[in-house]
Amino acid sequence: GAVAAGAALACTRAFAANRGTLGAAAARAGRFFGCAGQIDQWNAEEDLRDAVLAETDYLVPEVELKWAAIEPNRGQFAFKSLDGFMNFARRNRKKVRGHTLLWHDSVPPWAQAQVRGNRDWSAIEEYFAAVIPRYGALIDQWDVVNEPIETGGRMDGLRENVFLEAFGPEYIDRAFVQARQFAPTAK
Repeated sequence: GAVAAGAALACTRAFAANRGTLGAAAARAGRFFGCAGQIDQWNAEEDLRDAVLAETDYLVPEVELKWAAIEPNRGQFAFKSLDGFMNFARRNRKKVRGHTLLWHDSVPPWAQAQVRGNRDWSAIEEYFAAVIPRYGALIDQWDVVNEPIETGGRMDGLRENVFLEAFGPEYIDRAFVQARQFAPTAK
């Protein structure tokens, strides 16, 4: 934690003194540079926060945007932490990458039961409808389906998860189509 953050800070300061920021270096190569993290950590560790703000173009919510964090109970949305993350990004003029909408390790138990038991896409659609438009003005890139591939298992290379079980491989395309309905210009 603190030792790694201190080493990273020293490295980024040395780089900045010689060549500018990591974000600037990425931009020269036609890319962007971002950092995943949690708003509570950035607020608690001033050096870490300063390094993130100095070096990055994009901020990526590590936990705050995951389904289990946002909707622990069906229809009861907990946006406070994610709103704090988004306000931090806005205040500091940073772009945000939307990470992540569907991930097998962050499906609230009620949604797992709904999807598995009824093969019901409506829970996913309602989640997308609540989240994507709320943050669409600040998020121009979305990770719609995270880690759908796992080697060494199925012949098609797809990861066994609740979405694959309920909807088959088509869940991936369906998720992208659904997300596009709510964010027609996002990447």
